[in-house]
Amino acid sequence: RKIFAWAQASGLWGEKSRGGWDSSDKPDMKFGVPMLEDFTVRKVLSCVAPTVPRSYVIPELTSNLLAADRKEVALRFGGPHFVRKAVVLMGEPDKQYKAYIQELMLAEKQAQAEAERAAKAKARKSKPAEPPKPKEEEKPKESADAEMKDGGDAEEKEAEKKAEESAEQKTEEKAPEEPEEDETEVKVELTEEEKAAPCRKVSTPDVQERVLCRSFADFTLPTKEEGFESIDFPWQPQSACSKVLKEWVLEQKRTQRVEELQPGAWFKEQWTKWEATLREWRKLQNEFKDPSKKKATKAKEEEKKGDKDDDKSKDKKEKGKAKDKKDEK
Repeated sequence: RKIFAWAQASGLWGEKSRGGWDSSDKPDMKFGVPMLEDFTVRKVLSCVAPTVPRSYVIPELTSNLLAADRKEVALRFGGPHFVRKAVVLMGEPDKQYKAYIQELMLAEKQAQAEAERAAKAKARKSKPAEPPKPKEEEKPKESADAEMKDGGDAEEKEAEKKAEESAEQKTEEKAPEEPEEDETEVKVELTEEEKAAPCRKVSTPDVQERVLCRSFADFTLPTKEEGFESIDFPWQPQSACSKVLKEWVLEQKRTQRVEELQPGAWFKEQWTKWEATLREWRKLQNEFKDPSKKKATKAKEEEKKGDKDDDKSKDKKEKGKAKDKKDEK
């Protein structure tokens, strides 16, 4: 992750992850630089770091949960100037960590609100002004006969109509402009659900599912036999962390897809027999569909049938002879 951040700070532009391999634990190095993409830089740093006596933090999520990888790291930093220490952050977080993630969530929520406010302001400014409404056409005057009949009533109606039109014009002239939204900073707050969350949700997964399903069954907690001088459990004691990890692994076994499942010897033996039987059936099916082979097969069946009939007749004759001999005696 630090190599990824260093590359971005140096002005390199990363391409969008292809194949869904991007994660927080192992970012996808798509910068177009061969030494970054094939992890040559990481290998060089791994070789140089043990020779420089200073403090190092190795926050590898998947590797730090595997005993073999932990032993390899402890052996690599086995010099006398290093004190190998494992810190297990598992279970219910402490107040300091919760306050830290709440600050991050509040900052993200604030940035999102500011972006929405800026987008609305931009849309309001780019919105075209509405054209003036056309005035209603005056109705045709009544006929002379109607005017003679109505008399003063028609004059009163025309006077009222002119008064209404003048009032509408004044209202349009004095119509106030739409008030602009307040340009001050938008204030947001976290909900009770967000405050109670033990960790914040991010779009990039911590570990890819394909990587997790191959390794979660071997996850264990570190021990001093692996080469550590001390092991700390800041959040919860070792017994509680062991219980949390065991329950989590059992839940993953119920829900995760097993990628490296291999058949046993018995299955392989039965599969070989099945393939041989299937080939024999296909051979018989092809012979049955072939007209020439079908005639030959039919002729063989008739010969066998004739042989069986001959055998039956011989058996009958022999039985008849044996019966005649008994009768003579």
